[in-house]
Amino acid sequence: TLRKAMGKKNAEVMAAQKLRFTPKTGYNLVGLDDFEPFGEELYLVGHFATRQEAEQALKAERGCHDRIYIYGPDEG
Repeated sequence: TLRKAMGKKNAEVMAAQKLRFTPKTGYNLVGLDDFEPFGEELYLVGHFATRQEAEQALKAERGCHDRIYIYGPDEG
């Protein structure tokens, strides 16, 4: 059905977007902006060498961003 096909396409777009922000090394702090067009909601806040650095930055940035996540090399 069309609905099923659209759901699959949306999932593919979201997976590709997440993959684009998943680092091969280190950790990315990634924000999500619901007001951006579909497929462009994620944006890079910063890249950090260790998960601990990323978690510290997450705490510092939480008030500035509605939704913020840590993506590491094991997330892809």
